Amino acid sequence: MANNNYFSHYTLGGLSPTDRAIAAGYPGCKVGTTVYSNYGIGENIFMEWGNLGTHSDIAHSAFNAWMNSSGHRANILDSYYVSEGIGCAIVGDRVYITEDFCMPF
Repeated sequence: MANNNYFSHYTLGGLSPTDRAIAAGYPGCKVGTTVYSNYGIGENIFMEWGNLGTHSDIAHSAFNAWMNSSGHRANILDSYYVSEGIGCAIVGDRVYITEDFCMPF
């Protein structure tokens, strides 16, 4: 996203978070709860630009944005997820943060 100046859960080539995980060799994951689940990766994304402040400021901004969004908050608080990966890229005055969640079958 950072290199191509876009913001989406899908790559410019149309790959979903789950597609990217499979391509990277991650084992099967499911998303959802014991009531509803399907194959895939849960994902939170964040982008901010301008005066970014310190690394701590950036982390707090992303966390606060996610916790103030019901879907992102649900991902973070879902006790069924057992694995998480976080990636961050800073390009100029833009920061992109991706947080992926996995619950093995």
